Amino acid sequence: MVDPASKPSLARNSATRVVAAGTVPAVGSDARGVTPAETARRWLAPLVAFLASSLGTACTVSLVDARVRLDLLSAVDARFVGWVGLDALICMATALVGLAGARRVGAGPPLALGAAASVFGLALGASITEDTQLALALPVLGLAAGGLLAGGLGMALELPWRWARLTVVAWAIPLTAAWPLLAWSALHHPSQQLRLTAHPTIWLLAPVALLIVVWSMASMLLEPDLAQWGRPGLENAWSGLILVVLGAALVAMLLGFAPEISLIWRRPLILGTAVLVVLCWSAVLAGMADRWVKLALLCVGTVAAAIPALVQLTLAVSDAGSSRAGLAPVVVMAGAAVAGAGAGWRWPEKLAVPALLLTATGAAAAWVVPDQPWWLTAAGAPLLVGGAATLACGLAVAMHHPAALRLVGFGAISALSLGLVFAIPVGWALTGSAPVSTDATRAVGRVFLGITVAATVLAAAYASILLGRLRSGPPPP
Repeated sequence: MVDPASKPSLARNSATRVVAAGTVPAVGSDARGVTPAETARRWLAPLVAFLASSLGTACTVSLVDARVRLDLLSAVDARFVGWVGLDALICMATALVGLAGARRVGAGPPLALGAAASVFGLALGASITEDTQLALALPVLGLAAGGLLAGGLGMALELPWRWARLTVVAWAIPLTAAWPLLAWSALHHPSQQLRLTAHPTIWLLAPVALLIVVWSMASMLLEPDLAQWGRPGLENAWSGLILVVLGAALVAMLLGFAPEISLIWRRPLILGTAVLVVLCWSAVLAGMADRWVKLALLCVGTVAAAIPALVQLTLAVSDAGSSRAGLAPVVVMAGAAVAGAGAGWRWPEKLAVPALLLTATGAAAAWVVPDQPWWLTAAGAPLLVGGAATLACGLAVAMHHPAALRLVGFGAISALSLGLVFAIPVGWALTGSAPVSTDATRAVGRVFLGITVAATVLAAAYASILLGRLRSGPPPP
């Protein structure tokens, strides 16, 4: 086994790090001394990252709201799906710019932009009344989600090693734990108005956005040391991943903006695009030379694309059964995700394969899509434990270098966005009906649960091979 201490890390206690361009301060060096303002900024960083990630997930399109009001949303604007594709495209493009620029300007600008856009986007998406509002709300929400998610992860690039690790794990928790709570909030929303997202009360949204903006401004004023070194060998992975995810979002947008396309052609186009995305993502993984980054991207991509849609669809079916889903089962599922993230972060190399297999087991157990909330919790808790642990394992492995963390973080954000965009179209293409009714939602959920079982088992087998090679080979350069 490779000694984790031998891996290059995001930050060490050394004062400098030598790179091709010369010598630059290492993230985590305290050569300039630590002022009280910088100390406060570091202490607040994990909390701000958690809030930024939570607010970013809240700015994504709610499948629970969209599925029951799909016909009404399409009546407001027949090109509704196209605007959703544009939302994903803007989200991923904003995340790309934010993570790429974090090495030079820090996380402050994308965080401040995302926090400001979230206030307007959530307000616009809370009650849709006309096509102009719909066309404006989705791009603003995409801008907010991309800025907040990219900025929250980019914070780690300007923090010492200890605080960087705490910040990344705090950022990762809402990416799996928030979905049961968001779905429950949407299911128990009393209003019948058309909406795209869950709108938090202003008494919660205002202080959260304000804290994120204040931290961003402090970060820009204090100008902390940034991780400015690159990593040779990841250029092709960046190019391939950008081409795959932005191309997929562009195709989804173009298909959505052309409602006149015949259903005979629409179904194979949707399925062909989804299959092509999976194949191209696999090709990007196969072409990467760094096996640590390959393992990390494999883990985060597999679960980030599946967990949000699975949780929302299965919880919607359970809530429509013999009894409504209470808050207690949802909190148990969210707590299971938090526990899984902590375990995966603590033992990434040991739990990567078991976490993927546990995710497959939870998906298989939930395949019946029970109509009792506590039965769903019994199956959904292992799914979320495994999914959260897998995501945390991938991010922990990627912490060995700033460039790897940026790439893997962008992969996680992209997989999450594409998974939400393609959930309803692919479900319709495979089952023949959109997940509007309870029976149709159960059928779509079973399809995705089956796909998740197959994908996670294959990913676990590949991860086992990668870990075997890494343990028997030399440590990464």
